[in-house]
Amino acid sequence: MRKSALLSCLFVLSFATPVAAADQPSLKDVSHLALPGGPMAAVDPRLKHAQGEVEVVVRLGDVPLAVAQGEGAKKRGGKLTPGQQREHLAHLSLKHDDLARAIRALGGREIARVSKALNAVILRVDASHIQTIAGFPNVISIRPVIDYKLDLIETVPYIGAKAAQDAGFDGTGVTVALLDSGIDYTHKNFGGPGTAEAYADAYGTDTDDVKNTTLDGLFPTAKVIGGYDFVGEVWPDGPLLPDPDPIDFGGHGTHVADIIGGASLDGAHKGVAPGVKFYALKVCSAVSSSCSGIALLQAMDFALDPNGDGDISDAVDVINMSLGSAYGQREDDLSEASANAVRLGVVVVAAAGNDGDRPYVTSSPASTPEVISVAQTQVPSAKRYPLIVNSPAAISGQYKNTETVSWAPVGAGFTGDVAYVGRGCPADAVKPGDPISFSRGGGDTFVPTLVITKEIADRLKANLAAPVNVTVSPAVFIPLVGGVVPSSARGPSYSYNAIKPDIAAPGASVSALVGTGDGQEGFGGTSGATPMVAGSAALLIQAYPDRGPAEIKALLMNTAEINIQTDPALGPGVPAPITRIGGGEVRVDRALKSKTAAWDADAVSGSLSFGYHAVSGHSVFTRRVTVRNYSNHQRTFTVAPQFRYADDAASKAVTVQAPSHIFVPANSSASFNVCLSVNASQLPIWNLNGGDLGGEGDLLQGLEFDGYLNVSDGADKVHLAWQILPHRAAEVQPIKTTVAVNRGSSGTVLLSNRGGAVDGRVEVFSLTGTSPRIRRNLLPGPGDNFAIIDLKSVGTRLVDIGGGESGIQFAINTYGERAHPNYPAELDVLIDANRDGTPDFDVFNSELGPLGSSGQNVVNVLDLNTGDLNAYFFTDADLNSADAILTAPLSAVGLTPDTRFDFSIFAFDNYFTGNVTDSIEGMTYTPQQPRFIAFGVPDSGVPAGGASLLNIVAVPGGETASPSQLGLLLLYRDGKPGREADAIRVGRHP
Repeated sequence: MRKSALLSCLFVLSFATPVAAADQPSLKDVSHLALPGGPMAAVDPRLKHAQGEVEVVVRLGDVPLAVAQGEGAKKRGGKLTPGQQREHLAHLSLKHDDLARAIRALGGREIARVSKALNAVILRVDASHIQTIAGFPNVISIRPVIDYKLDLIETVPYIGAKAAQDAGFDGTGVTVALLDSGIDYTHKNFGGPGTAEAYADAYGTDTDDVKNTTLDGLFPTAKVIGGYDFVGEVWPDGPLLPDPDPIDFGGHGTHVADIIGGASLDGAHKGVAPGVKFYALKVCSAVSSSCSGIALLQAMDFALDPNGDGDISDAVDVINMSLGSAYGQREDDLSEASANAVRLGVVVVAAAGNDGDRPYVTSSPASTPEVISVAQTQVPSAKRYPLIVNSPAAISGQYKNTETVSWAPVGAGFTGDVAYVGRGCPADAVKPGDPISFSRGGGDTFVPTLVITKEIADRLKANLAAPVNVTVSPAVFIPLVGGVVPSSARGPSYSYNAIKPDIAAPGASVSALVGTGDGQEGFGGTSGATPMVAGSAALLIQAYPDRGPAEIKALLMNTAEINIQTDPALGPGVPAPITRIGGGEVRVDRALKSKTAAWDADAVSGSLSFGYHAVSGHSVFTRRVTVRNYSNHQRTFTVAPQFRYADDAASKAVTVQAPSHIFVPANSSASFNVCLSVNASQLPIWNLNGGDLGGEGDLLQGLEFDGYLNVSDGADKVHLAWQILPHRAAEVQPIKTTVAVNRGSSGTVLLSNRGGAVDGRVEVFSLTGTSPRIRRNLLPGPGDNFAIIDLKSVGTRLVDIGGGESGIQFAINTYGERAHPNYPAELDVLIDANRDGTPDFDVFNSELGPLGSSGQNVVNVLDLNTGDLNAYFFTDADLNSADAILTAPLSAVGLTPDTRFDFSIFAFDNYFTGNVTDSIEGMTYTPQQPRFIAFGVPDSGVPAGGASLLNIVAVPGGETASPSQLGLLLLYRDGKPGREADAIRVGRHP
């Protein structure tokens, strides 16, 4: 019989004024912001007001022990003796005790306390007491507990680890703390008995079995020398139930540990660093992909003092976290604990995340400058099978944009009749994974499946009557080795606009399968790439025990393979951008051999991050490079900058200047400056935003400039990645910010764009409210686990949304910019349409879908009476901007152009706390009858190098219809930070 196959198409469905007519500007057409396909239901927003019992991290003012010991204490010795360390911990403990007593008096309870990587007490308390606790002595912050998500044979030789092992370096003497789902220490690859029976003796038969909470004489082992289970087996479906047995159940941690340093007793199986010893710190759920924020902080403390004696000289050498949270923020407390661990002398490696090619989506704690962030590249055996269309001739050829699925592999391939299944197919259609009927004499469990794009699918559907004859063959494939895995998360880092990820490594290694004794299977994602780098760091630490974490990180980045492509199938030869791979793909054998390292002298990183800059003229940005010569003889190095892309170099928009040579004495260092000159007039026009284009990494690639700075002599060649994101900017400035206009008269404001490198587009709104700046001492710092969105000005206007309908827009300008509008700011407009004192609608922004899923930001309308929630438009907001414009149909919020309504603006922290951080309240406005209107600036903007006159006219009746209007709010597209808006106060002549 002829075997049938299934071709599956998976794609995303995008979803009366008395002013003279000659003087009244036409309504702004904003129909381009509408969501394709019309309104769509949005994900419910997170709770904005904590009620009942909550879990919080209360940070205290004294420094944790890792900070008290001083920078590099693990390598060079710390400031405190063992006795003084214990005294410091005792001092912190007394203050923890004082806080715990006060909390018990409020009816709360202590869950945990940490004092080595972070000084904090984790509490469970009624939310009504939070303000009281904030007033306690020595309390510096109270933040919610943040939970995280979990993110060898061919790969070990590929990255140079086998060569390192053959040279005598296998990680012996190095300890690794694995913060994950635990380790199956009974598995053969960890020197265990290697039977399913042994695992059953250690874990039991299910999550309720007491065996998984006790040691039973099976743990610790010679390989997994210690650890602890900080979560238990039922969280998050039940409470945290810590126990001393970190046996794995879900399997994630077992895979990760095996990649880092698995080693079977027979020597047949080896991870990257088979000589390492593990501490298994179970922080992730046995029944979900969640990782407890409480457990992670406790595990960081454990990793800095494994024997718990209060002396942190026994801190581990490496911490691996194959987990994280998208759009990583510097205020994250796990990020601060990680940074403190690195400062002590521990190498911390974390996953960049699996959220794809989206600007700024890379995760924390990997986004922390001190941490090594790891992207995922393809394994050497990775292949893509093209769809070969044999006929009809009109569409024949190879279609390379395909994907296979592991649970329905192509197998021996297929030719001829193929079942096509797209979205919207009948319920009785055959789907990928549907069991084949064996009534025909046998068959496979699953239909061989190939995933194609909508574009390819549309071509096939249009020619089905021909008919269409296709072939998929395992003999016809495109090697993907040396390419980035599409799901690997992109930088730059949200909070620092710095190069992240730092380095890449192949994922999908075949590694230990939990509970099987000796079974193995592929394990991918950045979770699988991260341990490749952690193992590589362990090899370097064994070889160079006196080198600190920054040097280890720099060596790995300096010697990585830079010939990495974005997609070898669809874009052969096109290099991957720096904000996807950092220094390149790890090659630990090169790092071991190198007698040279180079790093940013100020950031102490193996890359040069020049950051985001809005520029309008000629600007120069400088970083200082340190070159270390580890050899016993003096050396002269050649310094040669290179661009990643030839068209960037040819544009002359950015030029890199550095000395051609640098002399470095033996066993010493020397430094030099690298200057990036940016000519704004040669930059591309900015075509990215945080709304409908907020997830488009390819557009970011067209705007950023990047490359490598090569430092070489006859013996070594090392490199530093460099990157800058320049924005060709306007410089619109009003000659005055107050103007007097009487009824029946008009006023003018001259807007100049004399220094602009692009026409300065101006959006004019009725200014309805302002707010003073929040004091600097109230703003969060690194590790504070909360964000402040500080409102500055609010405006509104009536707009044309197409189809003969009108909409209302709200413009919001804040103090301080956000790298991406998705987080940490949720901006809510509460509309009281009938002016009865109770809000009827909530218009607010959010990411389209769950965290990190789209990169797009949309405007939602929540009917507060019915609970109906819909999204109609994309948010009009840019990257690295303090401005946002929210659009809603008038009909969706109970308004007409003549409706007088009340509204208030609230800013929420939508990343950490869900709390209100600022508000502007009690405004009243009539869309069609403002107090003042303005016109005169061309839609194309104030000409670069020129000026435009803004005419302002008073509207009769506007004082009554729109009493809150104070003047005009001007938003400037392509404006520089701090110069994206002006509030023009309009009053009467005296």
